[in-house]
Amino acid sequence: MAVNNQEQGSRSIWGRAAAVAGAISAVIGLVFLLFPSLRPWTAYDASLSEKPIVTEHYAVFKDYLPRSGESLKRAPYSPETVGNIVSYEAQIEGFNRSLPRLQKRTTYVLWTMYDAETGERVSSELSDQLAWPDAALQADRQKDIASGDAFVPLPLNRDGTFYVTVELWDDQGVRDGLDIRDGVRLDSPGSTNEFEVVSPFLNHLVEQQRGNFALQEVQDYSEVLDRTDAIDALLTTYKASDGVQVTYKLLKFHSINKAYQLMQDEVQAYQAPNEGYYIDQQDTAGNWVVLRGPPGADPQEIIIWVEENVVHIAEAPQDYAIDFYNR
Repeated sequence: MAVNNQEQGSRSIWGRAAAVAGAISAVIGLVFLLFPSLRPWTAYDASLSEKPIVTEHYAVFKDYLPRSGESLKRAPYSPETVGNIVSYEAQIEGFNRSLPRLQKRTTYVLWTMYDAETGERVSSELSDQLAWPDAALQADRQKDIASGDAFVPLPLNRDGTFYVTVELWDDQGVRDGLDIRDGVRLDSPGSTNEFEVVSPFLNHLVEQQRGNFALQEVQDYSEVLDRTDAIDALLTTYKASDGVQVTYKLLKFHSINKAYQLMQDEVQAYQAPNEGYYIDQQDTAGNWVVLRGPPGADPQEIIIWVEENVVHIAEAPQDYAIDFYNR
């Protein structure tokens, strides 16, 4: 049967076009295979690949700040803020930072603290907070793993058992860079293990080993708050290698002036006639003082010192309180 020349030419053109298209597809496929970052990925998803964990307890913000790589001017917390460091890891899919701006997406990390006993949020100040310093996560390839830390302040003047949830949100809207009311949560919240908070202002000062002295016990000392202006207090016991015990008290105040005032009040109380203690040593600046008791007194030796807004009191047999102070 004769074939129309025009029809035959049309088929030939379409055949060549199909062959060219196939060749182009093959080349593009090879390019994407060799250079996957060039793929125009449009899928958008992120999930927590590991359970968030508390990697550090009772961290002081001014001590953590140098590790964060940020400056104090840009920091959201005061230097003396005490908190936990929560670490998290996310798997991000569909991002490509080498493509145009519209395809450069960001995953934001938010955290919320809950009371473990009631399951309720602790406060608005500890809810839906952008993780600092690693609030924004971006990927360098189609599938990537990104990790970060969040400094999570502890609740003020509140002991108890708590946990923190970590959530991932997309980059739609504005609320310090994100409006979670308009954004889309990308994954179910991941929760840390529960953790205890006892005297959050002072626990970071209690060392497991202080020179020759090992920590034996940490007790609540809240009864002292009723008769002083202290905002937090702890009572601890240490033991020297030879078995001698030292009682170590810590009291935190809002100001250093109040701390010095308590030190003066304590010295006067020990010097009362019915106590019989006397000042054995003290520095000229008034930062520390050593008291010794009469024969048979218990304790025999007391040293009181002030550091920043905290009063420290060590009570022990002769010379042990000084050794504890000097460690």
